[in-house]
Amino acid sequence: MKRILTNFAICSIFTTSIFSQVYGMGATNKPKPTPKPDEPSIPSGYIYGSKIGSNPSGLNENSGMAYSKQYNRMYAINDSGNGNYFFVIDMKGELIEKVKINNAKNTDYEGLSYAPCGEDQCIYIGDVGDNSEDNKTHHVYVIKELSSFKKLANLKTDITFSYEDGVTPNSESLAVHPVTGDIYIATKNYDGKSTFLYKISKEVFSGKSNVTTQAKLVGEVSYTTLERSTKIEFTDTTDMAFSPSGKKFLLLTDQSRTVWEFSIDLSTFSYLNVSDIFDHYRVLPIDYLGQEESLTYINEDEFIYTTEGDGAPLLRVRPSK
Repeated sequence: MKRILTNFAICSIFTTSIFSQVYGMGATNKPKPTPKPDEPSIPSGYIYGSKIGSNPSGLNENSGMAYSKQYNRMYAINDSGNGNYFFVIDMKGELIEKVKINNAKNTDYEGLSYAPCGEDQCIYIGDVGDNSEDNKTHHVYVIKELSSFKKLANLKTDITFSYEDGVTPNSESLAVHPVTGDIYIATKNYDGKSTFLYKISKEVFSGKSNVTTQAKLVGEVSYTTLERSTKIEFTDTTDMAFSPSGKKFLLLTDQSRTVWEFSIDLSTFSYLNVSDIFDHYRVLPIDYLGQEESLTYINEDEFIYTTEGDGAPLLRVRPSK
């Protein structure tokens, strides 16, 4: 049975709270909704999560994050305007190492995931952002996980892709299914339009160093259709993550104070229709942090999310069942 947990009714709580911290957000040219004048900045306390740490200096535009169970640490990326690096951080956000990627270019890194790749574990970096929505091709960079990269990583696979229907959407979300190894990309869906899901099958790129392919349309999520009775605002999809089992996935929506949790194994659908989602989702309230673009599961029941800005908080959330 669907359980809808909405936080829009608690606005009065926020407006009466004392907010003493405001984290600066990195410069960006991304189109985004403007918060209402009476909406708070980052609060000094958190209602829906526990602060476990902060983004380290230099990770000022955190646009993707993934958890490594093997080493109990996280990976993170900056988006456009930054170099071709990823960050290795501990579970408090302390920097372990900043790693340069050989033969890669950060046009607009917007998605990050962690999943098996054959006998190895790999980091998947999605250069999938496109604010002007006119890029014909994008990249997914696959990197074998090492205990220490010594500040330099080589590509295992460079996937160049376009979208099969000829569209050129802006996307800020990438997640790799932990069982099938397929790559999923979710479009950003400006102005409340549907988020479309695309897939690159593992069979297309597995065992190859370079491949050019198309991402296939495999689903649609319409927040406004799901929540007919609720006024949904700020539904730009900015990140996606699979649970370790692959039987759930999250979609983060920027500035909406919500994470959408879907109790669906996406790999079992050839095409996910909006009608397939009813009774299999819930809306999880989160604290408003500013420009939320990054989240990751750390186990089957808990996730971490954050926003842009040096020193921005890393919040750990365990939703009630």
